[in-house]
Amino acid sequence: MIVTIPTCGESPYLGRLLESCATAGVPAIVVINNTNAEQYQSLVATANDHMAQSVDLGNDINLYAAWNKCIDLTSRDGVGAILNDDIYVHPDSFARIEKSVRTTEGVVGWDAWGPVSENPSSHLRRVNGTYRTHGLAGFAFAFPTTTAPRFDEKYTWWYGDDDWVARCGRSGLPLYVESLCGVHHHTSTTQQARPWVTENVGQDKELFESTWGIG
Repeated sequence: MIVTIPTCGESPYLGRLLESCATAGVPAIVVINNTNAEQYQSLVATANDHMAQSVDLGNDINLYAAWNKCIDLTSRDGVGAILNDDIYVHPDSFARIEKSVRTTEGVVGWDAWGPVSENPSSHLRRVNGTYRTHGLAGFAFAFPTTTAPRFDEKYTWWYGDDDWVARCGRSGLPLYVESLCGVHHHTSTTQQARPWVTENVGQDKELFESTWGIG
């Protein structure tokens, strides 16, 4: 498994997440976009401190374009993961999630509804939706790199993960949540770094509903 962590601003939680990756022996790549020079240097230093790689995508990069780059960066391994820079997962959960992806050949998420367990184990739950209804969150999931679809970059923030999950389902890619591998989600650093994204919620919702014949 290769873990990618997209970030668009200085995150006080990134170091702990990278420490979890390092403890698990999982390669991590910090994917940096839309930062100023000071933030960039701080993020690179944090990555270096935890033996992680860093990749700079520059400015004016759409959130889902960054996630597509994450898919590209994990293509050399059979399993990739995207984790937000404002979460924490237990080091032992990585092996559980990776095994489940390889076994099911599907998308497997950490459980957004569950607490972080000190002894995470496997208990797969089949789902057909995202965070709001099923606990499969866009901020903590893993996928088979050879069959995962790409994200639609027309979305700005919300509903792009819903669209991706819907296309996974249409293509026959199964979706699961590991119910005993929880995730702690801190205050969203994405929203703090990009307050303007909330202005586009209605536009994203309209795109999603028109694409999938909802409403």
